[in-house]
Amino acid sequence: MMHPGVVVLVIIFEGVRKVTLHATEAQAWRQLMEFVDRRWERRFGRAPSPIEPEARADQFFRNDSDDLYAIIDADLSELQEALS
Repeated sequence: MMHPGVVVLVIIFEGVRKVTLHATEAQAWRQLMEFVDRRWERRFGRAPSPIEPEARADQFFRNDSDDLYAIIDADLSELQEALS
């Protein structure tokens, strides 16, 4: 039986965990890039950010070993079981 899928975006930044659900991986990446872009200058000053989203995210989160992001494809039934 096919279950609907969801893409989970997890961001841990400065000790705060943010989890959002998205219909597509592209939507999750867009939200992640908005998050990174809003905080880039505070973290790196005027240093230019990489154009490629994955490189930009990797550079941003590499700065602090406690910070991380993950984009995970999940089956909604698996997610419901995990949260039960």
